Amino acid sequence: SRAPRPFTGRVPPASAASPRRPDRPRKPHERLLEARAMPAVGGDDEEEGTTIEKVKQQLQAAQATMQDNMRAMAERDAQLSSLQSATDNLQGSSDAFFRASRRAHRSQLWQRYRLYVLVGVLTSWVVCWIAFPRYLVHYVLGSLVVVAIAFLVRAFLVSRDKRFEESVQQRLAERERDDDGVEMTRAPLE
Repeated sequence: SRAPRPFTGRVPPASAASPRRPDRPRKPHERLLEARAMPAVGGDDEEEGTTIEKVKQQLQAAQATMQDNMRAMAERDAQLSSLQSATDNLQGSSDAFFRASRRAHRSQLWQRYRLYVLVGVLTSWVVCWIAFPRYLVHYVLGSLVVVAIAFLVRAFLVSRDKRFEESVQQRLAERERDDDGVEMTRAPLE
């Protein structure tokens, strides 16, 4: 019975809104009009504005703290990576020193035992020459074979140690190349 008024962009007061009939569902524009017409729950607009501002400030403070934490975490990660590479270098140097000292120790032992073996073989030849002159040739040949086998075993052990050290050095060099070639990128913090 009343003609509809044109929409002016203002929300009519609740009393001017058309009464809703209970037998029909509300249309979306009616719900929007009712929501705009309702007073704010929980107080006036100033209180709500200050609350929103407080929440925004807390959110900004939390974001700043999170960004600071992420920066500190990135710095710690860089320091840990640096420490890890220094530890790897120190471990490699320590291993190389251990191998060199072990090699020097074995060389000294070999020189000492070689002298003892030579003195022992010569003494046994003299005893065999005095006690068993008929078997001296057989004994000398047998002892020379034993000494030759000892030298061959020594040469084999030295070559095996050198191969092992070369393979270790090669693995360390490959690991260093792999560590140097890997670049990790980080997402921006801001």
